[in-house]
Amino acid sequence: MRERQLFIDGCWRPAQNDRRLAINDPATGEPVGLTALADTADIDGAVKAAERALPGWAAMHADAAPAFCTAPPISLSNVCQPSLSF
Repeated sequence: MRERQLFIDGCWRPAQNDRRLAINDPATGEPVGLTALADTADIDGAVKAAERALPGWAAMHADAAPAFCTAPPISLSNVCQPSLSF
């Protein structure tokens, strides 16, 4: 079964409240995974991370941003150590 975490500040992590929501296959109703349910603490952390990232994005030349956004995906499992499954 797949378990999704929150991607905040460059790392995958569980919700701080450790709450999860079951994901069911719409065709069969069978459980296929779990996803983390963010609370206000998680949202505050994500907003703070975005605020820290903003100066770098704002300083990026307009021609560079599309290339960055369309670059081949990196393996996010190399970014952080938490267990990660897709």
